[in-house]
Amino acid sequence: MPHAFVGVVEGDESQIAPALHRYIVSVLRGGRVFEPLVTYNTWFSSGADINEESIAAAMSAASAAGAELFELDAGWYEGAGELDAFDFASGLGTWRVDTKKFPHGQRELADRAHGLGMKFGLWVEPERVDLRHVGEPGMARETWLMQENGLYQPGVPNNAIDTVNAASQLVQLDNVPAGVVELRFWHETLKTAPVRVTVKDGQSVNVDVVLAK
Repeated sequence: MPHAFVGVVEGDESQIAPALHRYIVSVLRGGRVFEPLVTYNTWFSSGADINEESIAAAMSAASAAGAELFELDAGWYEGAGELDAFDFASGLGTWRVDTKKFPHGQRELADRAHGLGMKFGLWVEPERVDLRHVGEPGMARETWLMQENGLYQPGVPNNAIDTVNAASQLVQLDNVPAGVVELRFWHETLKTAPVRVTVKDGQSVNVDVVLAK
């Protein structure tokens, strides 16, 4: 059976998230060291229908509510939202900031989040790619794509990249300034491997891909 808990805290709504944080650490985890961040994620409220103005407003609201990490989910890159407000598949793999939505890039957003006392997270999914961009300079090669019985998943305009068996473990985010974000990966395929991420200015980090399923 599903479980739930109900609590009461003193103060206004900004005290709810910190109280929940303390409860998780001290009660559910029995005091074991664990520092989960209270996270605000843009996807479920806005999808790919985002821009500088809407994200700035969301950051202010998230900070006021006690969020510790602001995560800009899918929709920040070129092509996202092409089909509808929740279309994140279009443009996958390009990882170029959509300058129509964010003319000042990610640095300004990161600085705003940090100024509000939050970390800044940016959604990427390095193991998937919009098939229209396969083979372009700097993009995934067709030999990297995962297949089932020699076929790609029918009817799906994007495909998974085999990050274990292919020489495909370099993800370039040329338009994201180094040191701006605390990168988060949402990984859907069954095969995982460490990925090297190279951001602007040539700096790179090794990231263990998180298995979400």
